[in-house]
Amino acid sequence: MAFRPSIKQALCATVVLVLGVSIYIGSQHHEPYGDFHLQLNVVSGRGKHESRPETEWLNMGLWKDTGIFPDACEALALRMIALAMPTPGGRILDVGHGSGDSLLLHLSHPSVPRPQSLAGITSIKGQHQRASERVAEAQEKLLHASEVSVDLYLGDAVFAPLLSKPSSSEHTHPLDPDNTSPPFTSILALDCAYHFVTREAFLTQSFARLAPGGRIALADMAFEPSTSTSWYSILLARNGVGPTLSVPIENMVSKSQYAAQMHKMGYVNVTVEDISDDVFPGFQEFLVSKRGLWRIFARVIGLWVKGGGKFVLVSGQKPTVDVMET
Repeated sequence: MAFRPSIKQALCATVVLVLGVSIYIGSQHHEPYGDFHLQLNVVSGRGKHESRPETEWLNMGLWKDTGIFPDACEALALRMIALAMPTPGGRILDVGHGSGDSLLLHLSHPSVPRPQSLAGITSIKGQHQRASERVAEAQEKLLHASEVSVDLYLGDAVFAPLLSKPSSSEHTHPLDPDNTSPPFTSILALDCAYHFVTREAFLTQSFARLAPGGRIALADMAFEPSTSTSWYSILLARNGVGPTLSVPIENMVSKSQYAAQMHKMGYVNVTVEDISDDVFPGFQEFLVSKRGLWRIFARVIGLWVKGGGKFVLVSGQKPTVDVMET
């Protein structure tokens, strides 16, 4: 008879594997993300005379045509932005922008149209401050960047009436239904929405704040074990790795469930594309190359994938006024 580990044994195996990562991340910062990601952005020959690397990306990256972390991160961001179909003079909301690299794409990258306004949300004070500094510097130095109105909000991605109190009457949560600023033409969430409590609430609030015809795009994760996935691999992923990666159980939905949720909210032209093969293997290989506890984190990602974790590109559109009125 084949050995089948008990639930307790399976969970213990996960605890042993992820404990080092949890302790490491926790020791770096009181927030989920600190500055530990800066070492991932160090590339030989780039910014070698600076105290910080040229980029400060923190996403899993799109590794199809590169083996360099910052390039993979930018590739994923650009792929997601393209799904949102931004237009010149648009109104952009970038949620979970970290230290600001994704914001800078809207101010400087040749393939990304310059918006009229650019709003951002992050819940981490240090990253909010760093992003504000980098955006201000870019607007001083880059042609046309100063013409973009930028408003960065410090707070949770999901608006909560009792928690999302503005610091002034002029600075309200971008997804506050009472926000009087014009609606957004594009809303973006790069490798972060699976953390939100909950993602479904975020998508609902985003729909309300999108302009008719506006689009949302996310680089996100889904959870879809195959029929051949063992019960304990699923258990490890759902009950061990998921909490370690700060993925609420409510956000562990399949690709079809994800799309169904968006359709129910009113989104049209919904797409959910599985790009796991272009994300997880390259990211894991890169982490292994960094050695130390990064190798342990690579194994944690491996457990997530083995249990049914998927990386997806998601997009949807708010119907135009004509469609909404019919």
